[in-house]
Amino acid sequence: ATRCSFGFPAARENKRLYVTRRNVDKTTLSNEDFVEVMQLPGKVGYYGDVKPSVDTPIQLKLFDYYENVNYMIHGHVYIEDAAY
Repeated sequence: ATRCSFGFPAARENKRLYVTRRNVDKTTLSNEDFVEVMQLPGKVGYYGDVKPSVDTPIQLKLFDYYENVNYMIHGHVYIEDAAY
């Protein structure tokens, strides 16, 4: 198992974007494990002292592109012996 075994949840609520904080245990998420973020010119902005997940830039781009999507789980998958 890795730190991203359970994906990186994110949500858009009332035009605000929330992603999981960096290096949080995904098996026991609570409201405190999310960080409000925003896209700033050339970087990701966030509120508070807790940094968001390193995958936040791609989640922000996806929310921007898919305007009707309000929830997502971004994940990394490894399939042993996959034919690729």
